[in-house]
Amino acid sequence: MVWCDSQIVALVPSGATSGPITVVVNGISAPSSTAFQINNPIINSVAPPSAAPGGTIRVIGTGFGATQGSSLVQFTQNGVAVSGTIVSWSDTSIRVTISANLATGPYSITVTENGLVARTAYRNSLTRDGDDPEVE
Repeated sequence: MVWCDSQIVALVPSGATSGPITVVVNGISAPSSTAFQINNPIINSVAPPSAAPGGTIRVIGTGFGATQGSSLVQFTQNGVAVSGTIVSWSDTSIRVTISANLATGPYSITVTENGLVARTAYRNSLTRDGDDPEVE
């Protein structure tokens, strides 16, 4: 934490929620005049919606962060999550290669950014080799 007369800089703890912030100094409270906003990652779409194990897809959304850092993308089948290999990362788009070890069938995608999680609201599919459409 960094503290001076006009500014406080602190890490936002995992599990924090949006809302007002109150600073307490020597027992005196000072609430914020505006609410603090937590920007959760949001997945808007996945292209293509089907890909072969070992193929590359693009996860499109917001709040992923400008750089990957320690964030990750996971593919979950039957309760087992496997991390993908990141090709590129931006705040609105992630290109990721699906593990060649995943079986074909339905899976969900999870993006974890600084402890905040976004999941696809639908199931994507892994197809047989040769059925993988190109991703630009």
